[in-house]
Amino acid sequence: MADLAQELRDARAREAATSEILRVINRSPTDYGPVFDAILDHATRLCDASLGLLFLLEDEGFRFVAGRGVGPELNERLRSEVLPRDPEQSATAKAVAERRPVEVLDAADEHAHGAGHSARRLIVELGGVRSMLAVPMLRGDEALGGIVVYRRKVRSFETGHVELISTFAAQAAIAVENVRRFRALNDALERQTATSEILRTISRSPTDYGPVFDAILDNATRLCDAPLAIMLIREGSHFRPVAHRGSRPEFIEWFENNPVPISARDTFTVRAATEGTPQQIADVTDTESYRDGVTQVVAGADLENIRTMLMVPMMKEDDCVGVVAIYRREVRPFDESHIALVATFADQAVIAIDNVRLFQALEARTDELGGALERQTATSDILRTISRSPTDYGPVFDAILDSATRLCDAPLAILQMREEDHFHIVADKGSRPEFVEWLKSNPMSISEGKTIVARAALEGVPQQLADITDTEGYREGRPHRVIAADIEGVRSALFVPIMKGDDCVGVITIYRREVRPFDESHIAVVSTFADQAVIAIDNVHLFQALDDRTHELGRSVEELRALGEIGQAVNSTLEPETVLTTIINQAVALTGTDGGLISEYDEATGTLPVRAAPGFEEILEGADPVRFGEGAIGRAAQTRTPVQIPDVDAPDAYTGRQSALLDRAGLKALLAVPLLREDRVLGALLVARKTPGEFPPATVDLLGTLAAQSALAIHNARLFREIEEKGRELAQANQHKSEFLANMSHELRTPLNAVIGFSEVLGEKMFGELNEKQAEYVDDIHTSGRHLLSLINDILDLSKVEAGKLNYEPSGV
Repeated sequence: MADLAQELRDARAREAATSEILRVINRSPTDYGPVFDAILDHATRLCDASLGLLFLLEDEGFRFVAGRGVGPELNERLRSEVLPRDPEQSATAKAVAERRPVEVLDAADEHAHGAGHSARRLIVELGGVRSMLAVPMLRGDEALGGIVVYRRKVRSFETGHVELISTFAAQAAIAVENVRRFRALNDALERQTATSEILRTISRSPTDYGPVFDAILDNATRLCDAPLAIMLIREGSHFRPVAHRGSRPEFIEWFENNPVPISARDTFTVRAATEGTPQQIADVTDTESYRDGVTQVVAGADLENIRTMLMVPMMKEDDCVGVVAIYRREVRPFDESHIALVATFADQAVIAIDNVRLFQALEARTDELGGALERQTATSDILRTISRSPTDYGPVFDAILDSATRLCDAPLAILQMREEDHFHIVADKGSRPEFVEWLKSNPMSISEGKTIVARAALEGVPQQLADITDTEGYREGRPHRVIAADIEGVRSALFVPIMKGDDCVGVITIYRREVRPFDESHIAVVSTFADQAVIAIDNVHLFQALDDRTHELGRSVEELRALGEIGQAVNSTLEPETVLTTIINQAVALTGTDGGLISEYDEATGTLPVRAAPGFEEILEGADPVRFGEGAIGRAAQTRTPVQIPDVDAPDAYTGRQSALLDRAGLKALLAVPLLREDRVLGALLVARKTPGEFPPATVDLLGTLAAQSALAIHNARLFREIEEKGRELAQANQHKSEFLANMSHELRTPLNAVIGFSEVLGEKMFGELNEKQAEYVDDIHTSGRHLLSLINDILDLSKVEAGKLNYEPSGV
């Protein structure tokens, strides 16, 4: 009984620790340091460990980030060490590689796993440790790091300790994932803000790209953690610096006097421009160009102390018009997100250059100034619309078609977006309703290579029809051309693809109802609008991704809050119905389902009677419990894996006896997960919807977490019932013992008194004289009887005392 009581106290302590860590996770969404500290505090205290370490997995290996019981010298030495990723050299790496806890009974043993590594020797020599346990931190299939606890004596870790550290490792993984999501969200918001700021600068500076370049370099250095940046523009046969950030004046002066020749293919600038892709140099001083004494490379390293650099070409179609370069003065390569961000800035620089060059060309051609200025104004208006509509490209498309029809003297225009293999109309201007409705009902297939829209999409260049009625397609009766000509009256038409890289994502089409082909200026302006449509589409996709991430993050926080409430319920009461009802209510709320229940497995009957089903009590009243292996609940318990039935009305989908109950409740989709405790089935948790359909993986994972809490509540309740039963059995045994002693004493005392009395009569010679031997025998009988009678009286008194001890409550044990 004492062992069971201790086990209950240990379980409560572990649950309290788990709940506290969940609260810390909830309070620290942007910093996992407090979470790691709390985890190691509880891990070392509850597992009787003198030392605890937490490592995060990086490219080069496992890096020490938090510790408990670590002295200053060991802490400093560990932070300069990196555990190898090789499972043969490190218990932490082995635990992560094998996705299981790994124990080393004696770390000081030279033959122990990983004994030869320097970090192990440091921990043994400076920490004085012996036994160690390494547990992997996993998030799905991704390995994040490991938790290691140590004892200074050779003593194996108990199963409960291994399970507890595994729980802490799972919580640490949640904390890491939360921080990652918050940081990713903040980074994405910062980058989107920077992109919008540059677009606004482009809109405000249509005749001068200086402010745009300054804004680009400001944001590039800040968001990429690069103190240096230079913008190079191709002028004739050289690349010249036109903007810079953080560079030494003497280096800029030298660079302005020594521009990079296009012919200098051994320079990184020309290499990026020639290949048309970003070029990263991890260490400038460790390159052939530096060792060969290439002038610009040596100057950058020696005058500016450049080590790591990233060169991103500014590509206009297949031509490089410039290069954006960011630098670091230490060897620290840029990651993929930095490369992608600078590539976006390079694209915006091209837009700025195009805008400026367009204005410069307009100024040189005064005879076309009015029309060109109007086009640029339209471009700026569309850019402003893009900036004002980051979540909806509808207003941008409307602005594009308004400008296109006005500037190109075309009364009709439509914009189609590609969805898989078809083009669907999403915006129109000036078209007859019946024509628009017909296009919506008959989207054009890109596989129809003979159509003009498909040709523009496949070739990636604008296509024009001077007279749609004077084409082979019209004469052959192709529906789209016949309908356009006969219903809409189309004659001349221009089709401009909306290209994102090499992929066509849509087409802008402008029409005239008379035969009057469009000139090159019209093709150019609509092509510019098509490029702006791509910007709008990218903006919307980015904001939608941010919104999805924000929603996902909010759901994770809500799940943590619910787990905290469940943990408090588990820790505050031993009434399983209260805890299980709390779990079901949280499960229904978090999964958006219409109800749920928890069943406990009865091994004796092979059934799973319902323990908690808030809202379904009346429906379930009098119903037979589900059998093991029956329905979703029984199958989940039998297979020990989640079971879902997307549609109970589908043939052979649900064969349990509870079909009538499901019909009565109107439930159509079921998801059940098993309740497991140390490989033992304790029951099952089920949620249900009134609408059919698959449950997403996130819901299955969440239900698995709640099932673990349910299993814990049932296990605690069973443990408590077992303690009470032991108390009742002990009380009953004591009562039976006392009654037996009392009855036996009463029954023995009467014949003994008779024997004693008869021996006294014989001793008084009432039946005659006794010889010496007879007298001695009678005297022995008398003495023995008296002694036995005294003993019986003592037993009788003892039984009364024992009976008095029964006045206690078993629940007080």
